[in-house]
Amino acid sequence: KRLADEAHAHGRPYVLHICGNTTRILEAMLATGADALELDYKTDVRAARDALRGRAVFIGNIDPSGVLALGTTSLVEARTRELLDVFAGTPGFILNAGCAIPAETPPENLRAMIAAARSWEPRA
Repeated sequence: KRLADEAHAHGRPYVLHICGNTTRILEAMLATGADALELDYKTDVRAARDALRGRAVFIGNIDPSGVLALGTTSLVEARTRELLDVFAGTPGFILNAGCAIPAETPPENLRAMIAAARSWEPRA
């Protein structure tokens, strides 16, 4: 909370990231006053969407290792679309990896994530 307050005192937003499954502590994370939560892929995205809606921006949360670094472009595209479907119509969403992207991540997988996001359309 002190870090968020200090950032705000200087006119800056504050983003909080905690690795692992943070589903059970989402409310405590929000109580810090963070403007955004960057959430690991292990966190339940539907619970996060519901908790953060109107309170903080959600950043994440594609699995950086199992999907981005080691997955196929098809898997990356599928997981990206699934996440976009969960957050369809939800303001305050930034597509990203759920944690640091490994250096070994194939560039084509990152391009696949971006392409899937650009071509995504909400399901009817």
